[in-house]
Amino acid sequence: MPDNFPSLVSCKPLNPDLIKFKKINITSEHFTLGRALKNSVTIPSIYISRSHCFFYKKNDDWLIEDYSTCGIEVNGDKMVKGAVRVLKNGDVIALETNKEFVYRFNWDDDGLPPGKRVKQDPGEDLSLNDVKTKFQESQNYEIKHMEEKIKKQKQIKETNKLLQKQLHMDMQKKIALLESKFASQIDNLKGEKNEIEKQKFLILEEKDAQISTLKNEMNELNRETSSKQDMLDKLKVKMKEQEELRLKEKTEMEDMLRRETEKLKILKEKELSELEEQKQQRELELMQELNKLKENLSKQIEATNELKLKSEEQLNQQMNEMKKMSDADRIKMEQLRRILRRGRRLERARLHQHGGTGGAGGRRGMMVPTGQAVVVETISLLPRDQTSGNTVPTVVLEETGAPVVVIDDTH
Repeated sequence: MPDNFPSLVSCKPLNPDLIKFKKINITSEHFTLGRALKNSVTIPSIYISRSHCFFYKKNDDWLIEDYSTCGIEVNGDKMVKGAVRVLKNGDVIALETNKEFVYRFNWDDDGLPPGKRVKQDPGEDLSLNDVKTKFQESQNYEIKHMEEKIKKQKQIKETNKLLQKQLHMDMQKKIALLESKFASQIDNLKGEKNEIEKQKFLILEEKDAQISTLKNEMNELNRETSSKQDMLDKLKVKMKEQEELRLKEKTEMEDMLRRETEKLKILKEKELSELEEQKQQRELELMQELNKLKENLSKQIEATNELKLKSEEQLNQQMNEMKKMSDADRIKMEQLRRILRRGRRLERARLHQHGGTGGAGGRRGMMVPTGQAVVVETISLLPRDQTSGNTVPTVVLEETGAPVVVIDDTH
């Protein structure tokens, strides 16, 4: 068996309960690792398979074989179950996907003889003499190494013999000293020893009887355990049947639920399509109504505009007519004023001829004989005209058989 073996050193801190797996020493050329107790090293973690991986040596090389479920990564390259890979010093091995157990493969191969190093470098071009020289060096190294081992073994044996001899002499001296010091006590102890031997014999007999009783009880327990095991097996079978029945019912329920879901989905899609059609139809109807309303509104606006134009024309006509009427009223007023002034001059002339005078103020009158036709002009101011706002003078002619008073109301 080679003197040196590789080791796995953790690249990251582990949990306190897993701190003992910080370094894993590979102690044999066939080394297994996993969660089961049968492995060379047992790691109690759910991320590690029962039989996780296998390290072994072949042709001076260390190899790893993947037995895990999720796969092992070496230097970032993921392996599959059953794959084998050659390991080199310094390789980083991730045992599981969560990267909780990440190790560096350490293998110090300096102890290999020169001949074996030649095998590890097959690309080197060596001549026959070089091969002979290296073979001779390898042989000499092996012989020297074996001689050193034998020499060390001899030295160890001689040292052990000397130590045993020394220990034996020391023990004899101590025994003699103890015997001389405790001679009387030894005699007493010898008598007690005989008594103890008797008691021991009795205890052994009692022990044998108890052991036989225990064996009988164990046999009964074994029988009970076997019956319980049978019951447990039956219970497991029953549980398995119930589990299969439950799975079957679950599958049927899932199928039925899927069918119902598909039906509901189809109905929902149909309802949505109908609603979409109704929405489109309603939007079309609303658009038509909106267009009608727009048309009616535009017609009403046009009628309103026409009515407005007509009203404005009528108003303009009325304004023009009112303006014309105002001009005619002014002309009539001027005529009336001229008539009034002429009438006043005539009245003054008549009064002057007859020597009669009227009262003061704006009223004047005269007495005339009966039967004489006299024109009386009465000028009064009526209320303001409702259209133009001006006062309109009015002439009133009156003729009676009595004396006539001519009244002139002026302002």
